[in-house]
Amino acid sequence: MEGGFSCGAPNGYCRVIYANGNYYEGNFINGKLTGQGIFEGANGGTYVGEWKDFNKHGKGTERTTEGIYAGDFINNKRNGQGKLTYNDGTIYSGLFVEGVAEGIGSYIGIPPVKYTGMWSNGKKQGKGELILEDHNVYEGEFVNDLMHGHGVLVM
Repeated sequence: MEGGFSCGAPNGYCRVIYANGNYYEGNFINGKLTGQGIFEGANGGTYVGEWKDFNKHGKGTERTTEGIYAGDFINNKRNGQGKLTYNDGTIYSGLFVEGVAEGIGSYIGIPPVKYTGMWSNGKKQGKGELILEDHNVYEGEFVNDLMHGHGVLVM
């Protein structure tokens, strides 16, 4: 560990290489990752952003095996407004609660498919609009990712 210490604990800007190969560079307060920092995991994951008491907390950008997420974090989870770009190029942009799509959001998929509307537990749920690859448009209700209930399909 390299950086400032106070009362035996890191304080201020420090760099740490952990025994498991993880790396952190950023601010500490009373020995806890707090403030701006960069974390690089030995498994290839990274996080650049705000920390509070060892947790991703505030605005940040995270790269995982799933893709790249940029947005809000609370206590290490995606919470609030964010954008997740998956490795296959598909994108979800909208609200997250406890790490999953929840509330209003949009999804752009491959082949070109676009959904804008309500989400629950990571699935299309409630009112939304789906534009398909053939330009057909469904506007109506969704249940568990499927068109279900009252809706209009324009072909």
